[in-house]
Amino acid sequence: MRITDSDFQGEVLEKLGRLEARMEMLIGSDQPGRMRLAEDRITQLEESDIRRSVYDRIVNAAITVAISAAIAMHDRWASGNRNDPYYYPVVFCVSILS
Repeated sequence: MRITDSDFQGEVLEKLGRLEARMEMLIGSDQPGRMRLAEDRITQLEESDIRRSVYDRIVNAAITVAISAAIAMHDRWASGNRNDPYYYPVVFCVSILS
């Protein structure tokens, strides 16, 4: 079976037109395409992940400081000496954690 040049050119031009339409859909010409929207979503997720990781570190540091203070002051507040100035802050920290 033999295809004429005009038929072949028509098929090639039709396929090129479909390819161009798909490329415009992916990349976008006047409006943002799918790739641009996906890149924007990824950027937004990365920023929120970084922000959440900073908050997690701050909370972990606060918990660590509170536990370290409770351990360091264990002897003072375990004795039950209510006249000791370190007694009340440590009891407060321990009550928050429990």
